[in-house]
Amino acid sequence: MKVIIEDALGVYSGIQIQNVSNRIEPEKDHIIVYGELVARHDLSVANNYEPEICLNVLDPLGKIIYNTQSTHTGVFWITRRTTFSLKIEELSEKCEWDKIAGIQLSLFWKK
Repeated sequence: MKVIIEDALGVYSGIQIQNVSNRIEPEKDHIIVYGELVARHDLSVANNYEPEICLNVLDPLGKIIYNTQSTHTGVFWITRRTTFSLKIEELSEKCEWDKIAGIQLSLFWKK
């Protein structure tokens, strides 16, 4: 399955999305995605917001058929680094496995 990471180097957001891995297990009816968010030292970003990851499940035409978001613990701006995990359980209740063509990850900000 193809995984697309939007702005992985943090060129626009100032936050790199790195060390991403996924475990896709149709027999267990779930997808798990792990990764790390790291602030770039050469770009400044707003300190009052916390970064999170949006995960979109895409069909062969690139349309979103399901989405979810990560949550992390702690305050990102103190450590400037955090890990995230996203798990979609009981995926067959949300969309059909044979219609999944890829996963898209993108960063968004929460207050």
